[in-house]
Amino acid sequence: MASRPWRSRTAVLVLVSVSTIATLSVIHGAQEKGDSPPPGDMRLLPGYRHTQGRSIDSTVGRIWKEGGPIISYDIGLGSTSFATPRSGDNTSWVKRSTVGQKTPFAVNMQKDGDTFLVDVGCLSGFAAQNVRTKEDLADVLLMLMSYRPVSDC
Repeated sequence: MASRPWRSRTAVLVLVSVSTIATLSVIHGAQEKGDSPPPGDMRLLPGYRHTQGRSIDSTVGRIWKEGGPIISYDIGLGSTSFATPRSGDNTSWVKRSTVGQKTPFAVNMQKDGDTFLVDVGCLSGFAAQNVRTKEDLADVLLMLMSYRPVSDC
């Protein structure tokens, strides 16, 4: 019986195509489910999800819980201080402290009472919105306090 090389090439092409489609489906599904790991070894509380965004000069992303707080972040050399009040902003108050031995931690509550701007370290800014209850605030602060900045100030 004569050899049919086109069949083996076709089989390989089909196998590679199916494998590629399956791999892309798994990757896409993981992104939709928010399964990407959070920045700085942050420990997410049960029910919270994370997706990383895209930026040219920093790391951006979002942490959220269905019906709960939404935390957006900008980390890196291209980020700016979120908690430092600027003229004309809606700052109600700002509190500063140190986490661990030397990591600066600043919290800025906005006048709407549902938004907190937080700096952890020198190059990490977080904006927490929809913080409606004391439990929401505890969730946000516990997760942000577990974040480890890339570098010290």
